[in-house]
Amino acid sequence: MANTLRIGTSASGIYLSPKTESTDVDVLQYAPRSEAADAPYVTETCDIFIKAASQALLQARINSIVDVFRMAREYHANGIGSAPYVSFTPDGYSAAYTSEIIDGAIEFDDGALNKATWSRFELEIHLTWTRRNYWE
Repeated sequence: MANTLRIGTSASGIYLSPKTESTDVDVLQYAPRSEAADAPYVTETCDIFIKAASQALLQARINSIVDVFRMAREYHANGIGSAPYVSFTPDGYSAAYTSEIIDGAIEFDDGALNKATWSRFELEIHLTWTRRNYWE
């Protein structure tokens, strides 16, 4: 069994790992971080690779991630909707650790959106999110 990483609410979200035949997203780099005990938030990064069967499916995966970060901003700014979470299950563990996402963003590398990358329907993306400084 491998590490499992998911972002979203209990009703919707996206698995970032593990990569299987039925999923097209895989984590290239992620390590949970912590800050001093009195810091309310921690900012983390995660590099992912998306491989899809079409440009439409590739864009749908990107939109799913954007939606999670949008939900986080709306929830914390206006109390609208449900709070999204990072859910992390380390290899060998049966229970997931969760932490509420406050905000997040997607960053594309230079040249990531060139025609060759899109025509192969694959993309590496750098995610940054801010979450509560604890796991439940």
